[in-house]
Amino acid sequence: LVGLAALFGLPVGFLAGLCLAERGDGRFGTVVRLTAEVLASVPSVVVGLVAYGLLVVPLGRFSALAGAAALALLLIAPVARTTEEVLRLAPQTLREAALALGVRPWRTSLFVVVPAALGGVLHAALLALSYVAGEAAPLLFTSLSNQHYSLRIDRPMASLPMQIYGDALAPLAQPRAFGATLCLLILCGGLHLGARALRGAARR
Repeated sequence: LVGLAALFGLPVGFLAGLCLAERGDGRFGTVVRLTAEVLASVPSVVVGLVAYGLLVVPLGRFSALAGAAALALLLIAPVARTTEEVLRLAPQTLREAALALGVRPWRTSLFVVVPAALGGVLHAALLALSYVAGEAAPLLFTSLSNQHYSLRIDRPMASLPMQIYGDALAPLAQPRAFGATLCLLILCGGLHLGARALRGAARR
């Protein structure tokens, strides 16, 4: 689920952040920034209900695809805002040197500015992934859960947040809920450590 959400949400969030960093002062940039702020302020349960109405109801079933779409919507705003800040921190001299050599502005952004800030961009992506990995409310209305291991994206799929939610309600299954919680903490902690390592490598 998180992998599908990253596949859908990270490119959109990155492109939105790039647009805000390079063309954020115009009318289009204002619209993109406003959209990102609205997405950032919407509760995750509302995103789940929107995905339910747009994907689950028309398809007639809960599915991993609907869950991934809901998580992707939650990914876009933090990735866009953090990417914008990171790209704005890139040295202005790099951009000016490339433009002085006759490089087109879009090529300057993609092949000069972005590589200089790549560590920060990856850091933002990993932090956003750790944020959505623990969301249960959107999955309750979209992917629901599955008692069996399944990789079919057109069917309900199990997830750690939903496993924790379901087991915590059953007294006999609460030890399993604690185990799933530990797995989720390890996953999110690993993503945070990876983000810090990338940020440190970029600074060096």
